[in-house]
Amino acid sequence: METEEILKELEYLKPGHFPREALEAAIAQPEAVTPHLLAVLEDESRLLERLEAENDYMLPIYAFFLLSQFRETRAYPLIVAFFSQPGERPIDVTGDFVTEDLGRVLASVSGGDPGPMKTLIENPQVNEYTRSSVMDGLLAFFVEDDITREAVIATSVSYTGAAWSATTPTPGTPWSATVPTSIPRSSCPRSGRPLPMI
Repeated sequence: METEEILKELEYLKPGHFPREALEAAIAQPEAVTPHLLAVLEDESRLLERLEAENDYMLPIYAFFLLSQFRETRAYPLIVAFFSQPGERPIDVTGDFVTEDLGRVLASVSGGDPGPMKTLIENPQVNEYTRSSVMDGLLAFFVEDDITREAVIATSVSYTGAAWSATTPTPGTPWSATVPTSIPRSSCPRSGRPLPMI
């Protein structure tokens, strides 16, 4: 398959159809498809708006997985930038990808640099599920001896501390009033988008 045909096949969700042939063709020619996949992820705010407007737009999801398989480090800042956008919007448009795969994808494209992942984890404006998933991905660095146990613990403490400070009630606020809003219902992942299996 030619690059243009691959991208067209992966662009939108087609109910009842899994684009296995297009994915296999993409994997077979990473040099050809990588620039196009990176271009899809550029301009995170515009990408977010398009995903919100077009519920069947799947190319960015496939791009996450393919670039991860290619260990493409140029994707690292693009993916971090997308999921660093505040609030629930990024997780709302990517569904279970965040809780199931984001951490591993980031570790795969990181080139051994945990810094941007740590920054994402420690950002209290980012959705809690997103930060937790990235924290899981950070453990891959420890397993591969790319980061010390102490560094993982320090990041975890920083993460939990930031999460607590973001929801700590002011003096005089009833404890019960803080519980329902500690993790907004809208931040729970939706599974409307099927995940590709490569």
